[in-house]
Amino acid sequence: MKINTGLSHNYYGWGDDDYREFMRLILSGLEPRQEEINNILFHELDEFTEILFINSGMVDIGFEINRKKVYCIRKNNMVIIGDHGCTFNHQSYSIFKTKTVCKGFSIRKHKWLKILNTTSQVLVNQLKSRIITSYFYGTKLRMIREKKKYIKKISLRADIQSILAVSDKDQSRDMNFLLDNFPTHESVCLSKAFNKIEERLKDYTNEI
Repeated sequence: MKINTGLSHNYYGWGDDDYREFMRLILSGLEPRQEEINNILFHELDEFTEILFINSGMVDIGFEINRKKVYCIRKNNMVIIGDHGCTFNHQSYSIFKTKTVCKGFSIRKHKWLKILNTTSQVLVNQLKSRIITSYFYGTKLRMIREKKKYIKKISLRADIQSILAVSDKDQSRDMNFLLDNFPTHESVCLSKAFNKIEERLKDYTNEI
């Protein structure tokens, strides 16, 4: 994990006391987990109560429009679900469903937050930055683009009178955290890209 600190190097590793203690607490808080095929892990607007670390198995991620579920992202092995929601206390913006049997571990939200509250603030801020950028680039922006394409497609149908879709009302807090703590060119570009796509999406939908 690369950072800018007063350390003699610019990354955290097992040789650093803060990182080693952080990892010890995480590993001691993990619980074994197995989910069967075609099981919905989280619905849209669900509260995240845990973080899932899926070592093996496939997970489909999608959204619901007018009560129809559409899956547009598939992740295979080494999948983390709920880290963004638990860290920033956000609801689920997507539907997460197992495509195959999934095996791994989980950590409960209250344990995760307790660990963050007792860990070096420098390390925690870097971790939060990575969680935000990974979530937005790995899931959120792709989800918004796919949702926009699907909504645009069905909006041309004569039998569609209105379109109902969930809107993420928490994104501004993410962007403010990123820009306040890491005002880099990448953060500014990410914020502009997200806002542009989100505004276009609102043109087609009635938000829930």
